[in-house]
Amino acid sequence: AVSPTYPASQLEVARAIALKYGFNFKVIYTNEFANEEFVANHPERCYYCKRELFAELKRIADKLGYVVCDGANADDYFDYRPGHRAALEMGVHSPLLEVGLSKAEIRSLSKELKLPTWNKPAYACLASRIPYDVKITPDKLSRIERGEAFLASLGLKTFRLRDHDPIARLEVAKEELDQAW
Repeated sequence: AVSPTYPASQLEVARAIALKYGFNFKVIYTNEFANEEFVANHPERCYYCKRELFAELKRIADKLGYVVCDGANADDYFDYRPGHRAALEMGVHSPLLEVGLSKAEIRSLSKELKLPTWNKPAYACLASRIPYDVKITPDKLSRIERGEAFLASLGLKTFRLRDHDPIARLEVAKEELDQAW
């Protein structure tokens, strides 16, 4: 799904994986900005975004006789995840959560299967970089995307660039602090 809430680079990663494994690949576009609840960026923001995504995926899946699955796992169960509520309401399956697999177990199994994503850093949407109750705009998301692309070009792997207009706060994994400095 293409949205201003995700960097364009994520689409290229998804496309490459689909081509490598021969997956049927379809690009869809979501429009979170049509929903004022999302734009207002209250703590339930993720619910509205995921509801938009899952509704579009469900429409396609129903037409093809498929089901929609997400990547929620056992470690997500105790986190604050308003998007999970949207998944439940929309009948989305969470197979990794359903069988109780943790992130560490998924990484281990993925490595064993030689999947290219086995060590991919955890990723949250760009909107999560903006403090709650601060309006989300396409310009802010674009600024964050460009900043994070620059940081990645420096070789950093695990980081977040938080938008606290007029300043930015950089969070870097402990093992990458020397490189960041």
